[in-house]
Amino acid sequence: MRESNFAFPAQNKACVCINTQLYDRRALDTTSNLPLLNSLQHLRHLTATSPRIREIMTMDGGLERLVRILYDFCLSPPPPDNPALVYGLSPPGYRPSKQTPALNPVIYDKHAAFRFSQAFECVVNIGVRGSEPIRSRVVQAGTLDVVGCVLEAWLASKGFAIGPSSSATGIPRETREQRQARRLAQAEQRQRDEAAALARALQRQIVLDQMQQRITHAQQERVIQQRIFGEGSNAVR
Repeated sequence: MRESNFAFPAQNKACVCINTQLYDRRALDTTSNLPLLNSLQHLRHLTATSPRIREIMTMDGGLERLVRILYDFCLSPPPPDNPALVYGLSPPGYRPSKQTPALNPVIYDKHAAFRFSQAFECVVNIGVRGSEPIRSRVVQAGTLDVVGCVLEAWLASKGFAIGPSSSATGIPRETREQRQARRLAQAEQRQRDEAAALARALQRQIVLDQMQQRITHAQQERVIQQRIFGEGSNAVR
C-alpha cells in the first residue's frame, strides 16, 4: 500500500511535488490539496511535451491515479471546505459528515473542480499525443467511464432524463393529458405570435402612410412656393 505523503525536512520540502524538471509518482498520492494542484499543473506541461513521461505514467500507475481523481469528482463533487475547521482547532474526534452523492450539486468546491480540470487535461494529453499502445492503456484505465459520467452530468443539466426510459431519446413518454396540454400551449403561443406579427405589420403600414403624407405635403408646399416666386418675378418685370 502506498504512503500518502512524503516530507523532506532536510531539503525544506513539506511534500513531494512534480515540477517541470522532475516527475515523481509519489506526488500524486498526497492527501493535501495545494501540493496536488501544484503537481497537476506541472504534470499537464510534462504530458504535453514529453513522450517519455506519457509512457512512464502508463506503467507506474499514474494514469490510474488521475482517472481515480476524475471519477471521484464525477460521482460526488465535494462541498466547499469549511475555513473554521483548521487542523488543530477543530473539536477532538471531529469527523466530517459523509455527503450524499449528487450528479450536479448547486454548491461544490471550486478548487476540486480546478483539480479535476487539470487532471482531465493530463489524461487528454496522454491519450491524444500518445502512441496506439498508450491510447489503449488510457481506455483500459477507465477513462471512458469518466467521459460518460461527464456527458451524463451535461445532459442532466440540460433537462434530459437520465436512466432507462421507454422512449429512444431517453425522455420519459408523455401521457395523453400532457400531450393535449402541450398542443394547447403551442396553439396559444402560435396565436400570440400571429397577433404580434399582425400588430407589427399594422404599425409598419401606419408609419409608411405617415411618411407618404409628409412627402406629399412637402411636394405641395414646394409647388406653391414655386408659383408664388414665379408670380413675384413676373410682377417685377
